[in-house]
Amino acid sequence: MDWPVRETTKNQDSSEPLEKVPWLISKTGVLVMLFLVLGPFGLFLLYKSPYFSQKAKVWLTVAVMMYAAIIVGIFMAFLLILYWLMEFYLL
Repeated sequence: MDWPVRETTKNQDSSEPLEKVPWLISKTGVLVMLFLVLGPFGLFLLYKSPYFSQKAKVWLTVAVMMYAAIIVGIFMAFLLILYWLMEFYLL
């Protein structure tokens, strides 16, 4: 499968040729996938990306897990309120 790529290099001052990197493992792509699209399922992309240090990967993993727990908690509270409302109006 061919991934859409963008050209990048780690050192802008060097005369090294530009390497092609899939946009999904760039810093922006990984953060978008983690917090806006995939949540915990995007951790695979985080750990495949060479642009994050090990310490940053651990902190982002903790942040994504807390973010996912908050989203699940909000969803469960919504379902509970919906259940109470249905029970109140149907009985």
